[in-house]
Order: sequence, then C-alpha cells, then structure tokens
Amino acid sequence: MYFTLLIISFILFYFVLFNKNYNVSLFSSLTIFLLFTIFKYSYYYLVIPVILLAISIIVKFNFKKYVTLINFILLFYVFVSILEFLGHKFVMHCDKNNFLSKIIEYIPFVNSQYFSTCEKHIQHHLEVEPDMRLNYIEHKESLFMGWNIYLTLFFAFLLCGLLSKLTSNYDISYKYLIIICAIITFIWEYLWNKIHITMHKTEIDYSIKEGPYDEKLFNLDKIKDILLQNHENHHLQKGDKKGNYNVIVLGADEWFGYYNTKIDNTEYCKTHTNEKICK
Repeated sequence: MYFTLLIISFILFYFVLFNKNYNVSLFSSLTIFLLFTIFKYSYYYLVIPVILLAISIIVKFNFKKYVTLINFILLFYVFVSILEFLGHKFVMHCDKNNFLSKIIEYIPFVNSQYFSTCEKHIQHHLEVEPDMRLNYIEHKESLFMGWNIYLTLFFAFLLCGLLSKLTSNYDISYKYLIIICAIITFIWEYLWNKIHITMHKTEIDYSIKEGPYDEKLFNLDKIKDILLQNHENHHLQKGDKKGNYNVIVLGADEWFGYYNTKIDNTEYCKTHTNEKICK
C-alpha cells in the first residue's frame, strides 16, 4: 500500500501539479510517504517539526538548490530502513531450507558468515525472557555489531547511498559518498551496540576494541525508549506473525506489512504449550 501511494502520488505531482518537475514531485511524494509512516508509528510529535523544517527550507532557502539534497537524505533513510529489515528478516532469521540459503551455501566465506549470524541470532531469541531480560548469553556477538562485520555493513550502506544518489540526482562525489557512508555505518553500529543491550536490561563488558561503543560517555535512554516497544514486539510475537524487524531505523516493517502493535500468540501456543510465552 505504501509504495503504491508513493508511486501514485509521484505520478500525480509530476504530471498534474508540478509540470513534470522531477525533483519537487519526488520531494512531495516522499514527504507524504514518510508522514503516513510517522502517523502509523504514533510518533505524532514528529509531524510538526518535520512540516516546519520543510516550510523553512522552502521559504528561507533556495528550495530548488536544496531539494535534491533533501531527496537524497529522505531516500537514504528509506533504503537503510529497508536494508535493516531485509538483513534482520532474511539473514538473522534465515530459513536454511529456502532457495536463498541453498545458493549461499555454495559461496565461500559468505556462507560461513551467513549461517553463523543466523544461528547466533536464533540462539539470542531463545535466551530472551518474556520480560525482555536474558536468562543467559551463549554468544556475545548476538547482542552487538562488531568490527568484524563493519566492512560488510559499509558496502551495504554504500549501496543505499548509491541508490539514493541515482534516484535523487544529487550531485555528490563518490569520495564524499564513501566518507559519509563510512561514518553512518559507524553511527548505526554504535546505536545498535548501545541501545540493544539496554533493551534487554542486561549489562555486559564491551569496548571500542570490539565494535563502535563508548563506556557511558553518552546516555541514549531517550532514543532507547522510542525504539523499545517495537523491539519488544519483535521478541514477544512468535510464529508466522513475527514482525518488527527494524531495530534502529524504523519504517520498513510498516511498509511491508510486518509492523505488529499487538501480540497474538494464540495459534503459536496451540503447538508450543511448554514455552514461557504461552504460560
């Protein structure tokens, strides 16, 4: 529904309202697309500052000059949210019997990383109690994003940057794009490492030597509070209805129909009566 809305609104803006102005039409359709997303997540407090920011840019600055930059930023957010969704759903929660896994099985290096990530993350889910605490920790890596996967994530973020550049027509050199994506990859890993562990109400030794992190330098509790409910629903919902795969960059769950606001394990518990979530 969301991508249909995005496409239809772009077509209407492009051919009817803005006389085939690609950049303004893209900005307008992306704004509607993301405002609908904000409302669905019930983050109404974001609507006013977003609208005021858009108005200030249009009125105070040369809108035509900055519209491609804004489109680049908005598209980058969309692509990164989709990347996070796909990575969590299809890599961390891999189905070893599906077509993708059968192909990856024959790709050197990728296969070991893929199946190791999947196994450790599935184990992480087994360790999570209904109150989100961890009853034990078998794989420390399942809680953090370390330097060992930084390069892989960087290339994934760089792909998002290239797609954003191509779609928005924003004139940014590849050198600066690489630098920006390297920084954003670091920030994303840092946020995950700081927030994910606190979501599970657990303390564990971790340092900058292992991955992007700091020793209580910045307090990210406010960001954690915003993201917590979504991640709780990811862990508490079991079976075929599992969703809420976004952890840091929310959006794609809703766009693809995997955003659960209520937990319903009725069907799951019919065949898993011994699990704590079903008692």
